[in-house]
Amino acid sequence: QELDHVIDYTKNSHCDSRCKKRILVVGGGLTAVQTAQKLIRSTRKHEHGSPVKVVLCSRRRLVERHFDIPVKWFDWREASYHQSQFYHEPAEQRLKALKLARGGGTVPPIYMETTRKMEKRGELVRIIGDVQITKENDDKSLEVSISSND
Repeated sequence: QELDHVIDYTKNSHCDSRCKKRILVVGGGLTAVQTAQKLIRSTRKHEHGSPVKVVLCSRRRLVERHFDIPVKWFDWREASYHQSQFYHEPAEQRLKALKLARGGGTVPPIYMETTRKMEKRGELVRIIGDVQITKENDDKSLEVSISSND
C-alpha cells in the first residue's frame, strides 16, 4: 500500500493540506475506529474531486464486543465479590489478572456496523499488520512498510 499521510490517533489529529489520497490510522480499538470514521466523514464534507481513502491497520483483527472487560467486573450483583477476591491477591497476580481481563482493542457493534458500511462503499480499507516507518520526508509525511499478520 502506498500511503500519503500517517496519523497518530493518540494526538489531536485532523486531515490537513498534506492529505492526498490515503490516510493511515494505526490501532486496533475503539479510538482508532472512531478516528478513521471521523476522517472519512470530515473529508466527505471538505473534499472535491477524488475521495480520500482511509486505511485502518491493526496488529490483529478487530474484536467486536460491547466492553473491554468482562461484565462480572461491573455488574452490581457480582462486582463486589470479584473486587474483594482481586484485592486479596498479591500485586503480581493482580497485574496478571488485569492484563488477562482487559483483553484490549475492542470495538462496540454499532461502530463495527458503520465500519463495514464504509468498507463496502470503498471509503475504508482494513488491514492487519505491523507498521514500520521507513522514511520521514521533508514535508513531514512518512513512508511506511506494513508487514502482514494475516
